[in-house]
Amino acid sequence: MITAHEESGRENGRRPEWVDVSGQPLSSRLAQLAETLERAIAEAEQRTDESAESTAREGQRAAQLKDDIIACFREADAALTAAQSAKDAVKALAERWKTLRAVVPVAAPAAAPVASPVSSPASSAASPAVSGRVDLLGASTFVEKGWNLLSLGQVPEAIVALQKALALAPGQVEALVLLAWAYVNDGQLDAAHAPLEQARAQSPDDALAVMVWGRWLALQGHFTDADRWLEQAMTSGDGRAALYAHLYRAQLQRTLGAHDAAALTLRQALQKGPNLVQAWYELGRTHWECGRRADALQAWQSGSAANKFSPWGKRCAALLDLVAASQELVFVDS
Repeated sequence: MITAHEESGRENGRRPEWVDVSGQPLSSRLAQLAETLERAIAEAEQRTDESAESTAREGQRAAQLKDDIIACFREADAALTAAQSAKDAVKALAERWKTLRAVVPVAAPAAAPVASPVSSPASSAASPAVSGRVDLLGASTFVEKGWNLLSLGQVPEAIVALQKALALAPGQVEALVLLAWAYVNDGQLDAAHAPLEQARAQSPDDALAVMVWGRWLALQGHFTDADRWLEQAMTSGDGRAALYAHLYRAQLQRTLGAHDAAALTLRQALQKGPNLVQAWYELGRTHWECGRRADALQAWQSGSAANKFSPWGKRCAALLDLVAASQELVFVDS
């Protein structure tokens, strides 16, 4: 529930806090509940009074704590729902703005002031000149399109979309990383190096860049370094980077002959993203190469069922057809 505390925040131009019905911020309530819960646990473990009255009192307190935790969960869930609604509303506004852009030219940024004759060369170099209009909103559309195309395995189309993103917003880190990733998946390792290095220079800790760097190193044969970077991406807070880091580390493990470790890593990936069809393909391949044919067929059936129209889903189905026809299997490296 949103109280008058939030309305007051709106009126004063401040960012409102999500608060409970008592007017106390939810974060404060959670901290107090954690402290109360720990104290209750400690007291219960040390309790010597086994009387019915004492037991009933402890039970009542435990029940009240449970009710308070449930109430906080509901408030947090409501906050997340409202935040998602706000995010959807912003996306809708962005889409409507594109309609405006189509009929009304967007003004270019104001020209930079002319430097004073006494300005030093160093100070002039420190202020980058405006080289043209940067359209972050338009670029974000192509970045999202590039993501979707990459996830479907449509690499050439992803490269085109991401190049368009960088034409609108040169140096945008996510676009640089995704373009490098697309080049890697297309086998263009040399082309991938420049955008990947540019992104890593701007954002060294970017989890997606760490993942792509590990993938690039693996394909260059630097297996030890690749494994280290992929493991770092696997434990990052970025869900998508961690998901694909699991996939690529499993490929590296299979390349090195560690099929059991690869299968385990792929199952971990599928727990994170059961619709990652490429992981089903790779799991089937891993099982097949070490003689677990029934497990391989089951994995490819799961991959085909997950998305039979995607390139990886079609590859799973094609392998099943080859097995049924008793023909030699041909695997696709990605």
